[in-house]
Amino acid sequence: SFSNPHQILIYLLSGALGFSTCENLGYSFKMGEKSSTMGTSSIFENELLVLILRLLLPIHAICAAYQAVGLVEKHFERKEKSLFSILLPSIILHGSFDFVMMLIGVFTFTFNIVNKWVDVVSFAVALLATIITSCHLKKIWKRQQKRINQFLAAMNEDEEEAPEPTI
Repeated sequence: SFSNPHQILIYLLSGALGFSTCENLGYSFKMGEKSSTMGTSSIFENELLVLILRLLLPIHAICAAYQAVGLVEKHFERKEKSLFSILLPSIILHGSFDFVMMLIGVFTFTFNIVNKWVDVVSFAVALLATIITSCHLKKIWKRQQKRINQFLAAMNEDEEEAPEPTI
């Protein structure tokens, strides 16, 4: 049982950041070994650059925060929410993010484009998606916090108005 909404966010973010760390390390070693258009001269520099770029794109943390919003609605706001409806925004966001990155890769492979600007465009698209979803999430979280604060204030008023029990 959760005692406040921030617990849900902290638990989900912790799990997402752990998963993200493992995935980012895997990608950095896998992608860093390949010949890069990033202009670096060694495999280590490629791996480090891939890792830094992936660290700047916290897609797993954003997805976890969307899930936290859904769980807070279910547990604290008492809204009827299924597991699927809680996971759906994250599934769509992560799937769209991966799909766009895959399309850029397919485009560069199909047309045999070897240019560092492809890497710059890929990163810019991913960064823009990260910024937009982060702003949207912040807006949703603030509205949710306002609803929860109103609910808690109403509960406190009800407790203050209740007569003291006599023994």
